[in-house]
Amino acid sequence: MSDLIRDINRSEHLTICWLQRAFEVTQEKGISHSRRNYLPGIIAWRKAYPETTGFLIENLLRTNSGSHPQSIEIGIKLSEWLVKIQNEDGSYNSGISLKTPSFFNTGQILFGLVEAYEYSKNAIYLNSLNLAYDWLLNALDHNGICYKGLYTENLYQSYYSRALWPMIKCKLDNLDRINQSLQFLAEAYQKNGLSSFSFYNTPHALTHTIAYGLEGFLESGRLLNNSSLIELTIKTLDQFAEQIQQTKLLGAEYDNQFRNQSNYCCTTGQAQFISLFCKAYQISQNSIYKEIAIKLIKELMSWQIKSTNKDHNGALYASHPKSGNYFPYQYVNWTHKFYLDACYEIKKIL
Repeated sequence: MSDLIRDINRSEHLTICWLQRAFEVTQEKGISHSRRNYLPGIIAWRKAYPETTGFLIENLLRTNSGSHPQSIEIGIKLSEWLVKIQNEDGSYNSGISLKTPSFFNTGQILFGLVEAYEYSKNAIYLNSLNLAYDWLLNALDHNGICYKGLYTENLYQSYYSRALWPMIKCKLDNLDRINQSLQFLAEAYQKNGLSSFSFYNTPHALTHTIAYGLEGFLESGRLLNNSSLIELTIKTLDQFAEQIQQTKLLGAEYDNQFRNQSNYCCTTGQAQFISLFCKAYQISQNSIYKEIAIKLIKELMSWQIKSTNKDHNGALYASHPKSGNYFPYQYVNWTHKFYLDACYEIKKIL
């Protein structure tokens, strides 16, 4: 075993230890949204976040399950909690206040429901994922455009491709509307550039949401054998690779000319881009992708906190430096999800 793989394995274990703590503080009702380190410890942790709890299940039950002895147990408990809080129509509500149904959040939770069913074969998860799938499908109109449960009203942005990917993954039928939707989102990106990946109608986007969209295009393209979606993703990664080689970093926000518009790094987005570069390397064997992925994961490992306090040990700030604009001075649980993905993907190419 190489020194790098050994270091990644240790870091991966610490990450799940921190997620275990984020699970414990909710009384085992999901994974805490975040820890706000500018507040006293007694009120620093936020409530459980269903969306990101959902897509963490695949890490705990499958991709990173060997990294911690309690990962399977935690993954099953999370799955049981998500079934309990599902709306009768199959949807899941947004945020931690759980007020309104969310298309994107329901799609991310679908990842976890599929994983729970594949692991356990328990019919309760099959029923739950079918309900979620049907709600998602019915949220798309005859042109494949989502008309309800949007993060920003009437703004169906290209990052929503990551909510279509789990639909394809769990149901390889009724694909007409999903294909139409992917085509709409891909054309929006080709027309409007990286800004089409932003949460809002802004001229630049976070690497976090850019990566959401690119991974959705890439994985949907793989499942559907759609070479145009795969090529679109690879072409975009080529442009990012060129920027990273020139500037020696992956910034947090980019405009339509692939220019960094920030003075910090989005740790979450960096973890996601590691996975994307690893997947691109597996497709093309372009050594530049591998070199960049290794550079970026070494940076993330150096940013991970080591502490005797389990509230902090293994954590990653959402921004680097921690004062950056993306959840400043906070650990958000999904940074750790995508870091686990990065650990899993990079070990495939080392």
